[in-house]
Amino acid sequence: MDTKTLCLGVLTYGESSGYDVRKRLEDDFRHFMDVSSNAVYPALKALEGENLVKSRIVKQSNYPDKKIYSLTDSGRTYFTEALQILPPRHKVRSQFLLLLLFAEMLPAARMREIMAERLAELEHWDKVCTTWRQGEESKIAGTGPHFVVDYALATIKAEMDFIQENTNRLVRQLDQKGKKEK
Repeated sequence: MDTKTLCLGVLTYGESSGYDVRKRLEDDFRHFMDVSSNAVYPALKALEGENLVKSRIVKQSNYPDKKIYSLTDSGRTYFTEALQILPPRHKVRSQFLLLLLFAEMLPAARMREIMAERLAELEHWDKVCTTWRQGEESKIAGTGPHFVVDYALATIKAEMDFIQENTNRLVRQLDQKGKKEK
């Protein structure tokens, strides 16, 4: 999905300034897609030119005027059609997995540190997702967002369980390999 279509997705949640669209893409949507923050304003301008979004100017005292964007009916239709044809791929880019791929090149002690760091990161995200899911003023309202957070919680738990159950075996194998090479 490209930046323009992601901007439409953000605007399905309600009208927003360009800054708010950019922040939402950087904060909330970064878990799903990589978006260049420099591409947001040109995308919004192009969407407006295509009549997929409209804008209005809001006067502010002590600040420059703010441009507020909202989705048009055509924009909502375009976004819905884009969702219909988007393949359900799950791409993973992980420095953690890269480190594991080259585990034999690292000392066993460093691998134990890496596993501990990943567990700490997972524990953090478990707390964040649980807070999102249980929060009264949740950023995630609706069936789809709740499913996504529940999915995240399930995968976090599965990864934590796997790491806890298998770290000692990995470190032991690396220790044995290190001793053979000495």
